[in-house]
Amino acid sequence: MHGGLRRRRADACDDAAMRSPDAAGPEFRRVPLVCGALGAWDEQAAGPWIGDAALRVVHRSAHGLLLAGGRKDPDRERTGWTWAPVAETGPMAQDWRGAADEHLRAGFWSEERGYRLHTDALGLQDLYVREHRGALYFATRASLLTGLSDELLHVDWDAWGASLAFCAPVGSATGFREIRRATAGASWSVDAAGTVRREAHVPGWLQGSPRRPARRREVLAAIADGLPRSWARTAVPLSGGWDSRLLAALHASSSRRRPVAWTIAPDDGRSDDVQLARPVARALRLRHHIVTPERTSWADAQRRTLARTEHETWLHGWLLPLAEQARGSSAVIDGLAGDVLLKNLFMSCDFSGLDPSRPPPEAVWRSLGGRRLQTGLAPAMHTQWMSSTRDDVAHLVRRWEGHHAAATVVRLMARTFRAIVLSPARLFEPETRVYLPFVTPAAMSAALSVPVERKHGGRYYRRLLAQAHADVGRLPSTNDPGRPPPVDPARTSPHALEALLAAIRRDEVVCALLSEEVRRRLSSPAEVTAVLRGATYPLLAWAAMLADWRRAHRDRISTDDLPAGLH
Repeated sequence: MHGGLRRRRADACDDAAMRSPDAAGPEFRRVPLVCGALGAWDEQAAGPWIGDAALRVVHRSAHGLLLAGGRKDPDRERTGWTWAPVAETGPMAQDWRGAADEHLRAGFWSEERGYRLHTDALGLQDLYVREHRGALYFATRASLLTGLSDELLHVDWDAWGASLAFCAPVGSATGFREIRRATAGASWSVDAAGTVRREAHVPGWLQGSPRRPARRREVLAAIADGLPRSWARTAVPLSGGWDSRLLAALHASSSRRRPVAWTIAPDDGRSDDVQLARPVARALRLRHHIVTPERTSWADAQRRTLARTEHETWLHGWLLPLAEQARGSSAVIDGLAGDVLLKNLFMSCDFSGLDPSRPPPEAVWRSLGGRRLQTGLAPAMHTQWMSSTRDDVAHLVRRWEGHHAAATVVRLMARTFRAIVLSPARLFEPETRVYLPFVTPAAMSAALSVPVERKHGGRYYRRLLAQAHADVGRLPSTNDPGRPPPVDPARTSPHALEALLAAIRRDEVVCALLSEEVRRRLSSPAEVTAVLRGATYPLLAWAAMLADWRRAHRDRISTDDLPAGLH
């Protein structure tokens, strides 16, 4: 079968034929591809977009340009267009602030004196911008912005250091210095004179202090309100953790048509996700599909995941086989941010007793993965990136310092809404509508109102699960202590390992970023295999991703652009 997949029946699994995964990249069926410009945009720069048969001109004027690709156009609003809603509760937005803050949409609006481009209040949306000759060009895929001119682009090496540490760049950074990603609450306006200005705001529901902590039933009701309301068949990627089972339980109890559960074992050698998901699906009476990739398909899945995520993270390759099968559903329900909001993920006991409105930057840096930079890098890169990533975190902490739940919000902004969001946004969308019930304004407000100290150790989350569904709340999960050790991870198979190492060996610049010891190991797969179960795998996965990115953009980036420490 295509991609080396096979599927076996699980519980009430039906015998429907498998759908072949897309082989030619994403299809924009449910979420449109969007691009355009603000200001005095250049006909020569935007010409390839306008002349592309796959893109339709939605709006065109001297200071505003909007194009869309795929089967679906942006949604027409009163004075503009919006796309990719995360929250659909309440009436239609009356203006861009309502669309950004309450519906978590991105959009392009006509204003009295010009135009407005905005992302959502949390920065969940894929929206990239590039300034060129006084105008601002934007797109929902960064690759669309690389060809605006014949000028070579430059590597943002500090962004790549953050990608190793935190699994994705931080803030507005991307792999290119000239291309930025819209951060939470960002917007750009252009006036009648063609002057473009950037602004940022925080919605009231995110910045205000709660009058009281939300009760558990209120938290559950707010999460349930973000679930699909239609009778259409929905899919729930069901792991062994709590987020997916809570959403599955809430949806199964509130919908007249039960969701379909999908499970895949991660590539780290742990099989308990599959074993723990089975009784959950059985208790909720869900049809349950288990996707079992062939070991030799790992490298191909990783390569296609890097392409779909545009090399913004080295995570999620293990999930792609499941996503390719579940995309045929009318909608997918994803548990993004549940563990951070309700279980204090990335917040260890080191934070006990500390003021959650003023998290220590150094502790945040360590908890998010900064320690990955301590070994395996060339000395110059170790020094440079240890400093730059600490600066990234310190800036983010200052941005949210004083917020009543800053310790949680910083983690969401630094990792969840940059690296983890790429799983639902890039692996399932744009082919399938994705719902994110944990990050609607109501659900986030309720979850953030609960004091951090109540959530330590998972006791609060266990009570939520028990209240949502008593039987499911009692079932064991991957959050329980004493998980079995990994057994023969798929990523250490000879086929997967050689693909990983070959990509790195072919790029001299990437090799130069690594320590002498790691470079020596690259020539000996047996030595690499021995350490892959430890801290080396993230380094190698990241290095292979950087090498693949450099190969994909070799005609667009300056070959003389090297990190300062390598000159």
